[in-house]
Formats: sequence, structure tokens, C-alpha cells
Amino acid sequence: MDRTVGQDEAIFRLQRVGYTYPGDIAALTDISLVVGPGAHTAILGANGSGKSTLLKLMDGLYFRQQGEAYAFGRPLTEQTLEDEAFAHELHRRVGLVFQDPDVQLFSATVWDEIAFGPLQLGLPAAEVRERVEGMLQWLGLADVKDRPPYRLSGGEKRKVALASVLVVQPEVLLLDEPTAFLDPRSRCQFLDFLLEWGNGQGTLVLCTHDLEIAAEVARQVYVLDHGHVLVEGHPDQILGDEALLEQANLIHVHGHRHGETVHSHRHEHRQHGH
Repeated sequence: MDRTVGQDEAIFRLQRVGYTYPGDIAALTDISLVVGPGAHTAILGANGSGKSTLLKLMDGLYFRQQGEAYAFGRPLTEQTLEDEAFAHELHRRVGLVFQDPDVQLFSATVWDEIAFGPLQLGLPAAEVRERVEGMLQWLGLADVKDRPPYRLSGGEKRKVALASVLVVQPEVLLLDEPTAFLDPRSRCQFLDFLLEWGNGQGTLVLCTHDLEIAAEVARQVYVLDHGHVLVEGHPDQILGDEALLEQANLIHVHGHRHGETVHSHRHEHRQHGH
């Protein structure tokens, strides 16, 4: 854990946090992490490792049942989020993109979906139009702006979900498997955006099992395994440790026969859209 970030400086600080779903299903156990201003943090883990639960807790959608959780130096609890000013500040400064865009999209049209956040912030109509048009052009959604989100492809839904968060220009991005369902061109485009996010100084927490994205973007990596932090460290250290990645079910290594020779190859466990 990065102990150089002070309590009042950290964007997020979790100390021995636990969360259990009904039925005594432990999602997070004894989680400690720090995300400082401008951090690019990748949280790696296979499906079921607790990544999505962790992001929802950081966004104030879930609340820790054990330990302590802080955002911008204030406790993340049901009581503190009853303070409308703090709740508004948190959701203005932090944007969460869900793993499943169908959970996030609810408006009648793509335009309305992207405009919802700026309108909630009370921005002038002209600025709302400018921001929405910019998102539509940047993500190639102009041709579907009048369509209902439920009639879009998986990749198009993902782009609308991203646009609906990015359009409010948050300080912090929480992204849950953001490249799922994106075609190669859109994936590269989004990677470029992440690298330039906040002129390279924006705060980013990326939950994924896409090791390529983590290698390109992250400066700090946590590996989750069954709700525990297995290890934390520099991307080069962690992403080069095949034994660790195999233990966390992020890769598997198996042999291929080429003539009389058997070679071992590393395969990443990526999420694909179908």
C-alpha cells in the first residue's frame, strides 16, 4: 500500500474493508488500498474476485461492513451521504462506468442519456448541447443519437455509457472492464484517451483482467483474488510475474505442439463481447 499519501490528500483510502452479500457470500475481505491524486490504478482480478463490488463501494453505492472507507478525506458511510452537499460533490467529482451498460442506461434516446448528467448539474443549455455534440462526434455516435439505447449493439451501448460519464468532466474515473464490447479501433481510441486523461494527471481506477490495458495505463496495480488483495506493486513487477498471474487466474499457460517440439504459451483471460 502507498503510505506516502496523507490521510487528507488521498482521493480514496480503504483500511481493512469487508463486504458480504446476503447468504453469507464474502465479496471483499480485509481490503486496504490508497488512491492518491493523479494516480492511475489498475485493479486486476478474474471474474468473481470482488472488483465490481470494490468500485461500487468507492462510488458510495455500497457501504463497507467492516473497516473504514474514505473519499476526499471524508468517511464513506450511509450517514455522510445523507448530506446532500457531500453526495452531490462526490458524484460530480467521481464518475463510474459500470461493467454492464444495460444497468447504466435508462433514457429514451442516446442524446437524452448523454445530456442527463450535465442537465442535473444545472449547466446552461448551450453548454449542454456543445458537450453532448462533442461526445457524439468523438465516440462516433452521431448516427444513433435519436435511437433508444436498448436498440444499440453491445459496443454502442458501451460507448454511450462512457459518454454519459465523461460528458460531466469528472475529476476521477472509476471504470469496470471499460474495453469490453469495443471494436479494435474504439479500443485504441479509448486507450489514447486514458493516457491523456487530465493531461496525464487525472485520477483513474481501472478494474479489468485485460493485462494489455493495465500495462499501458497503470502506474500502480492491485491484484484481487477471492475478495483479498493478493499483492500490490508496480505494473512491471506484477505483470511480469507469470506464477502470480496464473495463481490469480488472469492467465493460463499450456503447451502447443509444433512438429516434434512442445512450446509453452501464455494466454490472458480476457472478457470478450459476443
